[in-house]
Amino acid sequence: NPGAYGPAWFVKHIDYVKDAAAEMNALNTTNVKDTAIVQESFKASVAIAPKFDSAASIKLENYDNDVISYAVNTTTPQFAVLSEIYYSRGWNAYADGKQLPIVKTDYVLRGVAVPAGTKKLELKFEPASYKIGSMTTSITSILILLGLLAGIYMEFFRKKKTIS
Repeated sequence: NPGAYGPAWFVKHIDYVKDAAAEMNALNTTNVKDTAIVQESFKASVAIAPKFDSAASIKLENYDNDVISYAVNTTTPQFAVLSEIYYSRGWNAYADGKQLPIVKTDYVLRGVAVPAGTKKLELKFEPASYKIGSMTTSITSILILLGLLAGIYMEFFRKKKTIS
């Protein structure tokens, strides 16, 4: 599809709009290849406005269920629009290991303000509920194992006392 933008691209500008309705209306008249539409409520998450750099690039390297990574080449701050549905719970973005906020862009996509000099952008699915569940499972397994060992120990000494 010659009109497709690919899995990620850098935009030249960001237009901030008041709400979701204004965001949808702006999409009718905006070239989203060059300009990202972002609600004003996310403005604080965009640290620095993008500076156009024709040499800047972003390329998808790895696409797994819970980790997506991009190779980035930029000498100026950029704003990356990712062809991924925005979902606020559990996803974290990292530029060279440093966590960055994910911004709802173009009504439904993800956007990330990428600092100058970034080489790798990663999105990881790290929901708190998974960590809590994993920790609960580990603690419960340890308690069950300790109970089992205590039962075996008690049974062993009970038999030893009856033999004596």
